[in-house]
This record gives sequence, structure tokens and C-alpha cells, in this order.
Amino acid sequence: MIATIAPDQQTITLTGQYWCETFPVDALPGKIQFYEALAARKHPRFGHAAAYADCYQPTIESLKEARKALGMRP
Repeated sequence: MIATIAPDQQTITLTGQYWCETFPVDALPGKIQFYEALAARKHPRFGHAAAYADCYQPTIESLKEARKALGMRP
């Protein structure tokens, strides 16, 4: 996924292969937490810790890059 900051720096659009979402910049910390929680989930059948990390890590990195570009604190 790619996080794109709007020119007015009021919204971020998260774009993936099949869908996109636009949300206010104020929601960015919550989005990062949400995707980090998804990445940390255990596989329901096999119980592997962080079974979904590879899937969500690019999204998390993109959101964190947007946070840095906006000068927001971690």
C-alpha cells in the first residue's frame, strides 16, 4: 500500500492494489496502530506469531513515512 499526503496536508490516501481509503491526518496514529495489530496477529489455525507481518509491513512502513513527512511524532 502507498500512503499519499494531500497537497493541503489535511488527508492521507492509502492506496492498494484493489482498494483505497482517504482519512484525516489526525487519524494517522490510529491507522498505524490498527495495521501493527493486524501484523502481530497469530495465525488462527497454526498459531504462528506474526503470521501476517509480511502482508502488513509495507503498509505500516508507508504510513510511518507519511507521519515523518508530516513532522508528526511517533
